[in-house]
Amino acid sequence: MQNWTQNEKLQAISSVIRSIPYGEVSSYGKVAQQAGLPGHARYVAYFLKHYAAQANLPWHRIVKSNNTIAFPSCDPRHQEQIGLLRAEGWHISDKNRLCKAPRQKCK
Repeated sequence: MQNWTQNEKLQAISSVIRSIPYGEVSSYGKVAQQAGLPGHARYVAYFLKHYAAQANLPWHRIVKSNNTIAFPSCDPRHQEQIGLLRAEGWHISDKNRLCKAPRQKCK
């Protein structure tokens, strides 16, 4: 990472996440890239774990690069994320893959 302060990194990531439109998703890696922190997807995950709730960010719009939910199905946040994404028009397959129906078929 660049020689940014912790606050600068948090601001950059927050800005990118806030810019994700309703009904759209992005991956941890894409958020890192757009925030100027390429290759630091895990830092985005760390940020979301520790700061998303207090920053009132649309954390549910961040998914893995294969368009699946990162939380294990036994985690309560898994179901919460599914509910929030469904409210924005997403369909989730049995394998936790997101798709926008009817244009796509969830596999």
